[in-house]
Amino acid sequence: MKQNNVIVCIIQLSVVPYNFEANKKKVKKYIEKVMSRPQKPDIIVLPEMWNIGFTINMVDQYCDKDGVETQQFLKELSSQYKVMIIGGSIANYDTQKKIYQNLNMTMDGEGQCLSTYAKVHLFSPSKEHTVFTRGNQYKVVSTTFHSEDNNDPEKLDCIFSNVICYDIRFPEFIRLDILFVSAAWPYPRLQHWRHLLIARAIENQCFVVAVNNCGEMDGLTFCGHSLVIDPWGEVLMEGNGPLDDAFINNNSNDDDHGDHGVQYREIIEVEGGQRIGIYPCFDEILMTSLSFDILKDIRQRICVFNDRYPEVYHCN
Repeated sequence: MKQNNVIVCIIQLSVVPYNFEANKKKVKKYIEKVMSRPQKPDIIVLPEMWNIGFTINMVDQYCDKDGVETQQFLKELSSQYKVMIIGGSIANYDTQKKIYQNLNMTMDGEGQCLSTYAKVHLFSPSKEHTVFTRGNQYKVVSTTFHSEDNNDPEKLDCIFSNVICYDIRFPEFIRLDILFVSAAWPYPRLQHWRHLLIARAIENQCFVVAVNNCGEMDGLTFCGHSLVIDPWGEVLMEGNGPLDDAFINNNSNDDDHGDHGVQYREIIEVEGGQRIGIYPCFDEILMTSLSFDILKDIRQRICVFNDRYPEVYHCN
């Protein structure tokens, strides 16, 4: 963190179905890659169910148990690189409650688990609710980012929340600075994905950092198009989709973009020749900075939080 900016990095993945080890290898490789750059992120965000892929099949065979393997993996990376990791979500089995959940874990820069969140809104059209048990509360987290210069006392307080995929259709996120979204959103509803995320940013006057899966699994093609959106609804960065003709031609290795702060993207062809129809399959890394001065500006100009009447909004 520097100059009232937080740098975020999203890792858009084509998940290897039912192969936790292969997916851990990919995630580790991409985190090592981005943390070797001159400008390093403060936060890294992973997509939904990156451990085995978005599925309701064979979850009992391939899920994590009590999040042990995932937490150890993320703990090692976050503590090694001193970076917060929003751990997307995983298919997890709670051995005490004897339930499966679509579970997020967030690690701070010291390798400690800052929060967990179980997906509240399960996607009934894909019968997600027949395997997984929904969570029963949102988690709002307060943290502080400190300057990367040890001689600089500057710090930045931040309030954020993590939600998962279908959750974004239920606009109840208020008074956040950043809303992190991890998803496995399918291609036929690409425009819903974009418009819902932009709406969440505008109505809540917050940044939205949304990372999606790409690739295919169980007959679904995931649409990619991970997004970083500012509180005005402006798209700061957007990933490509698996069927975009120009997908391979959008690499940018420049960290310095002047007034726009840090911006970096890299597109990586998936090993093993995985394809979606005639198209090769790609992962993507996107990194940009979020200026908290924008938050202050919009909330001073358009004071929506001061003009709310919650007592009027109670409805079935």
